[in-house]
Amino acid sequence: MIDKNLLEQKSSKIEVEIFFDYLNNNFGDGEILPAKHIENIFERKINHETLVEYYIDTYRTLKIMNQDTNNLLSVEKENLLGYHLELVRNFKADSDFYLEQKFQQQVDNYSYLSCDEENYKIELIQDIKQLDWEGKYMNHCIATYRYIIAEGEYVGFKFFNKKSWERLTLGFAVFDNNLVFNQLKAHSNYPASKESREFVIEYLTKHKLKFNKSNNDLV
Repeated sequence: MIDKNLLEQKSSKIEVEIFFDYLNNNFGDGEILPAKHIENIFERKINHETLVEYYIDTYRTLKIMNQDTNNLLSVEKENLLGYHLELVRNFKADSDFYLEQKFQQQVDNYSYLSCDEENYKIELIQDIKQLDWEGKYMNHCIATYRYIIAEGEYVGFKFFNKKSWERLTLGFAVFDNNLVFNQLKAHSNYPASKESREFVIEYLTKHKLKFNKSNNDLV
């Protein structure tokens, strides 16, 4: 359990509140990071939302790769992005038959959410090959999500804006078989355009999918 009073000694009370609001709005309830990593974020003044996102992605990738997550505790603020990118480039994961089967069985449950509307098109990422390609094409770390997708904890989609040709990746966390909007990313994790965000909100509303209006990827 994190001691917020301890964090306020390293930063201001309002910055601590902003940090935890950001976690709740973008990653949901539950433990996103162990207490020592949250303390490290404030110790190294990494509590800017973009850096926090890279920190969390790096932590998750280390776990997936069965590497020591404590390695992240020694990474300096100015080296975080480079460390993250190098880790993703070197990421190797088994895509054996069993994992592929498990992956496809999980995502098949959400094939009905693919759609082709007047202004946008959304396609389910159906297998590991598509997931790897999405990560390479969009230059972000969606490929490292293969295990949590195979475990039924996440699902990803490709998003196409037909009006502007903007290309995005749409991600959902899965809780008790219910999809909860998690993120919407353009190439290299850049934010989506206002128009595309509005199309996604329209899509979420139409399909009665849960989302937080305060999520930074939608505002």
